[in-house]
Order: sequence, then structure tokens, then C-alpha cells
Amino acid sequence: MGILSRLKGPFEKRVSIDDPHYWPNIFGKLFGTQTLSNIDVNFDKATTITTVFACVTLLSEIVASLPLMVYRKRKDGGKDVADGHWAYELLHDKPNEFQTSFEHREMYMGHLELTGNAFDFLVRNGNGQIIEIVPLDPGKVQATFEDNGPGKVKLSYQYKRDTADEITIPTKDIWHKRGMALNRYFGVSRIEKAKEAMALALAAEGYGSKFFSNAARPSGILKVAGKLNEDQEARLKRSWQDAQGGLEGAFKVALLQGDLDWKPISENNEKSQFFETREFQVQEIARLFRVPSVLIGHPDKTMTYASVEQLVLAFKTFTIAPIVIRLEQSMNHHILTEDDRKKGFFVQHKLENFVRADIATRYQAYEIARRNMWMSANEIRALENMDPIEGGDEFINPNTQSMGSGEDALSE
Repeated sequence: MGILSRLKGPFEKRVSIDDPHYWPNIFGKLFGTQTLSNIDVNFDKATTITTVFACVTLLSEIVASLPLMVYRKRKDGGKDVADGHWAYELLHDKPNEFQTSFEHREMYMGHLELTGNAFDFLVRNGNGQIIEIVPLDPGKVQATFEDNGPGKVKLSYQYKRDTADEITIPTKDIWHKRGMALNRYFGVSRIEKAKEAMALALAAEGYGSKFFSNAARPSGILKVAGKLNEDQEARLKRSWQDAQGGLEGAFKVALLQGDLDWKPISENNEKSQFFETREFQVQEIARLFRVPSVLIGHPDKTMTYASVEQLVLAFKTFTIAPIVIRLEQSMNHHILTEDDRKKGFFVQHKLENFVRADIATRYQAYEIARRNMWMSANEIRALENMDPIEGGDEFINPNTQSMGSGEDALSE
């Protein structure tokens, strides 16, 4: 590395996903945390919005629950499970000493959906083979890149540990998963891009909390004959608030002495569009994460069972499928070696059981597949999580052919 690079010269830049001063170089304007509603928005605050938390939890748990397999291509175009491959246990069962595969994938999906980026440190043995995949806090990761012209960009990562010291990690030892990106280095954060929508949801929630903390009714006017001095005014206001304010004071009997009179300022909360705003924000945030609101407990009264089934199918196609393809390609590139790829190994999620039709529809489809001899009995049994049977690998029409010594697979 030359002296200019060591001095952090003009050819070297360091960027971080939580550094707002980086974004002007990419988007042409400053991404501050302050919003038009004067509410600061960050990742921690965003997850206090129930819709955000529900969407991120749903997407994370769905992807984490999909079986993650390592396969090897066959010459006939098929594939075999490569459970003897060195990466199979890391991806399918146990990526590190303190997480299961589900927990690890659930975590990096949460990072990816909130920040647009997820980072893992790849621990290697003396032979250079990956033996552990350890997650990193995305807020503590920075990237340094030297741009020396087209095709000559050198990238490395810096990670600030809990001990406050910073370590440099070579690119080959970082598994960086990016969401949609507007540059080569970092994915775009949904929270940053939709900070006004997040702020509005936080403002509506804060308004609701404040509203109900004041006995679920707006404030009013205490009217008294004559003129009070400042001390009398303060004592009256304080005693009234102590007795009648908050949920604890709701519905209590108020005792008015002398010429004291209470004039409430009534306001219909629905007229102020509070509930409409809250409902709109659920839809707005769900749309941001491409999650049908019915899947996060926000029902649509116009939907039928059939329309919900089609909605879930569309969710699989337009939301889950792009996520798993993005992750699969990233794993094939960062986890598997070039030699693995040349030998036909690849990583893939099993999506077959993600959207299962009702039992009558499934069995009808199986019957058609079996009759037309493009599925065997054991293939059907595998989809239903049933053990294979003898003779079940034959492709026959059970209506016209016999399985020999085996019995009908679907009847067992």
C-alpha cells in the first residue's frame, strides 16, 4: 500500500451504513434522522412500531424456516442432496457455536430488512476452509475502498469491537449481504428511505398515548369567579391534574368548590382522523416491506378465503422468492469456493412446503401427477413428509398398472 493510501488520501474512502455524511455522495442529499414532524427516527425506534416489528419478524421467520440445502447437479439435469459437503452442516444446521441455522438466518434477515445490509465474519481453518459463520453488528461495520480506476477497486472492512478497538477484515473473510443497492458497496435502508412514514407512525402512537394518559378525553377549562394570583392558579391546576388526570383519574367524581366550574372542550377522536391515520400507516409500512397487511394481523373485511390463498401465493412469488434468490446467489458466491461451483455444487432453499394447498387440492394434484407418470409415489410421499416404500420409485399409472410386490403408496 502506497504512502498516499496510508495517509487516507483522495483515492481512499471510508463509509458506514449509519454514517449520514456518506449518503450525499450517493444520493445527492443529506439523510438526517430528523423528520418534518420533528421526530428522530433510527433503527431502534423503528422497531417499536408494531407494524415494522411484525413485518420484519414475519419475513425473518419465514426465510429462516425454509430448509437450506446444498445440492450437486447431476448430468441428467437432476440434483442430489450433498449432505457430505463441508458447507452443508454450516448452512443447514449450525453456522457457529452459539446459534442454530434458524437463529442465524433470522438475525441476518432482521439486519437486512432494517438496514439493507447484513454482515458475517467467515472464520477459516489453516487450509482456508470456512469453519464458522459469525454475525456482525451492521452498525459497527465500515468499508474502506481504494478506487484506482475501472476494475481496480480494493475493498476492506473495519469492525469496531465492544472493546472499542477497530480491526480490519479482508473482503474474502466478510460475507456481506446487500438489499437493493444504489452503489456497489451498501444496500439501501428502508428505514432511512421511509423515515417520514416511520415518523408519522411514531407521532400517531405518541398522540394516542398522550390522549389516553389524559383520561381519554381532551383538556378543558376550569372557570372560577374572580381573579387568581399565580400561586393560586398553579395550585388549582396541579390539584385538578393530580385528581383527574391520567387513566387512574378517569370516571372519578370531581368535587367543585365555590364558584369553580369545569368547561370541557370536547373533540371527537374519529373526527380528528386519529384512527384513520393509524390504519393508513399500517398499510403504508406493510407496503414498504411488501407484506400483505392481513398476514400481520390487520384484516381486510372484503377478502374471502380464496382471495387470501391467492394473496399468499403472490406474497411467495413477489416477496419471498426475490429474497431467497438474493441470498442463494450470495451464498454461492461467498460461501462456496470456485472449485465447488465447477463441480456442480450449489445452495438452494426448499420452497415446496412454504405454500401448501388444502389436503383435498393437494391429493387431487398428486393423483393427476401420478396418473400421468411424471411423479412417483415416493416423490409424493416425500412432499407429505412420509417415508418411502418399496417399489415407490417406479413411474406408473396406478389405474392401469400394478406396483408388483408393493402396495399403493398413497394408501399406506
